[in-house]
Amino acid sequence: MKTLTFFFAFVATCTCSFAAPPEILNIMQREDSIGLYEKFEIALNIKSAFANPFDPDEIDLNGTFTSPSGKNWKINGFYDYSFGMLWKFRFSPNEIGAWQYTVSVKDKNGSASSEVRRFKVYKTTRKGAIQIADNKRYLKHASGENFYGVGLWYNDNYAGYGSGRVTPTELDNLKTLGVNFISTYITPLETMASGIGRYDQNIC
Repeated sequence: MKTLTFFFAFVATCTCSFAAPPEILNIMQREDSIGLYEKFEIALNIKSAFANPFDPDEIDLNGTFTSPSGKNWKINGFYDYSFGMLWKFRFSPNEIGAWQYTVSVKDKNGSASSEVRRFKVYKTTRKGAIQIADNKRYLKHASGENFYGVGLWYNDNYAGYGSGRVTPTELDNLKTLGVNFISTYITPLETMASGIGRYDQNIC
């Protein structure tokens, strides 16, 4: 009696497609030098997979800014919908000298980081942001100089609703009178849900 032995070969094939991690396509830096306590801004074009640009669980941007003394400042980037698919970082340096920074982006498919980039900070007459004094009783500037607030509630009234009277000219006039802050409520109030906001009115 003959025994027949059969050999069966099974070949398993797997067709897998892996989503690509995000990419930082380019970084647009406005200037290579900026004044102390002034606004340093960079814009980024990013290739990434997300549905909601305002959800950090879907896409998250982080930047690390290193001062001349070696202190690290970690801040988040944000989505600027007014310019389409554009992302930004804004930072106010508090030391004079050579700064450097890196930015990174993370989504569900991975992460990407930029190369080290640099800018210089020069001295200005600006006093810096207002903060609580060491004794917890007063306010001071980041430079250490005391802050004495002189201001008022200044806004459109109901009769002038939507007239946009908080203008650079009006603010300059208040400055000549010694005013260094105002409290305001810009009308009409518009949001992403109700239309394009009146973000052209800069009061700071």
